[in-house]
Amino acid sequence: MLAEMDVVNGLVLFVSILVVLYASKAVKNPYISRKVIHMWVGAVLLVVPFAFSGPLFPVALCLLLTGFTMLPHMKGREMPWFQFKENFGEVYFAAMTTLLLAAAWRYDIWLAVTALLFMAWGDGVTGIVRNYKYGRRYKGAWGTYAMVTVSVPLGLLLYGWSHGWAFAWIGVVGALAASYVEKLEVMDDNVSIPVFGFTVMFLLQLATGASPIT
Repeated sequence: MLAEMDVVNGLVLFVSILVVLYASKAVKNPYISRKVIHMWVGAVLLVVPFAFSGPLFPVALCLLLTGFTMLPHMKGREMPWFQFKENFGEVYFAAMTTLLLAAAWRYDIWLAVTALLFMAWGDGVTGIVRNYKYGRRYKGAWGTYAMVTVSVPLGLLLYGWSHGWAFAWIGVVGALAASYVEKLEVMDDNVSIPVFGFTVMFLLQLATGASPIT
C-alpha cells in the first residue's frame, strides 16, 4: 500500500510541476516565469517528506525532471518562456535536488529540504525583486535583502520545527550562509546555495548533536 501511494503521490506532484511549468507561459517574462517554477518546486519539496515512504520515487522523479529540463538544451530547442541558451540553472536545480534528497533521506531529510528551500523560495523571491528593481540580473543590495528576509525566517521555523527550537539558530546561520554565497559569483546559485547552506547546517549539527525530531 505504501509503495502504491508513493506512485500516486509522485505522479500528482510531478504533474503539478508540469502544469505550473507550462502555465507560466502566461507570465510573459522568462526570468519571472523561471522563478515562479522555482517557488512551486519549493512547495512540492515541502510536501515530499510526508508524501513518500522512502527515497526511491522522489529521487527518480527528480532525476526525470533533470532530464526533462536538460533535453531541450541538448537539442538546441529551449522552452523559451523560462529557459535561456547556455544557462543551465534549472537543470542544476533539479540535479541538486536529486543529489541532496538521495544523500540525506535516511540521515536527515529536513536538512536537505531546508537547504533546497533557501534556493527555491529565498533565491526565487530575490530574483523577482532584482528583476523589478533593476530590470536585469544584477547582484544588488535589494536582492540580498530579499534573500535574507525570506531565508532567515524559513531557516528558523523549518529547522526549529524539525530539530527542536533550541537548535533553530542553526537554520538561521544556514540561511545567512546561503544568502552570503548567493551574493557571490563563485558558481551557479542553483548549486552554491543548497550545497553551502546544507554543508554549514550539517557541520553545526555534528558540532552540537542536533538531530531531527519530526
